[in-house]
Amino acid sequence: MAWEAWKLFAVERLKVQVFQDRAALGQAAAAQAVRRIAQMQKEKGELRMIFASAPSQNEFWRR
Repeated sequence: MAWEAWKLFAVERLKVQVFQDRAALGQAAAAQAVRRIAQMQKEKGELRMIFASAPSQNEFWRR
C-alpha cells in the first residue's frame, strides 16, 4: 500500500510510525480509523461519534 509506514520504532512503550509525507500519514490514519470504527460497530451494533478537525487533519479527511 502507498500509505505504509516508512519507518517503525518504539520509544519505551510508545510505538512510532514515520511516513513519507503528510498524504501517506493521512491515508494511514484514515484506514486505521475505518478499521477501528468497523470493529466497534461489529462489537456494539450501534455507535455515536462526534468528529472535530482542523486544517492540520485535511489529509485524514480526504481519504
